[in-house]
Amino acid sequence: MHILRMVYCIIGPASRSLQGIATDLGSAAALLLDCKRQYENMRSGADREWESLYTESVEFATAHGIPCEFPAEQRRKKRRMDDELTEDECLAGKEWMKVNSFIAVIDEVLQQLQSRFSEQT
Repeated sequence: MHILRMVYCIIGPASRSLQGIATDLGSAAALLLDCKRQYENMRSGADREWESLYTESVEFATAHGIPCEFPAEQRRKKRRMDDELTEDECLAGKEWMKVNSFIAVIDEVLQQLQSRFSEQT
């Protein structure tokens, strides 16, 4: 819920402005470039943004009596070949949520903005 709020705080005002009568092509392009820049900044500072979002989410959960612990994922034993030196990385709990929800959402929004509103179109 908090991830989507972060997304809509950036894209919502731009969407309302783009639907207005007084918006010309130049201001529309500037609005879209600003949205892309904000999402790129959010993606480049993902660790900082995630910590802020995580703290806010934990406070919300605590205030509403929702358990907020992430289950620790147990590593499965895998059979390795004799010459295999590395082990598979296994993300658990908070880090898994960051990678598979927060960063995935930001990447998808950026990709959609870039494919729909590229410099050529």
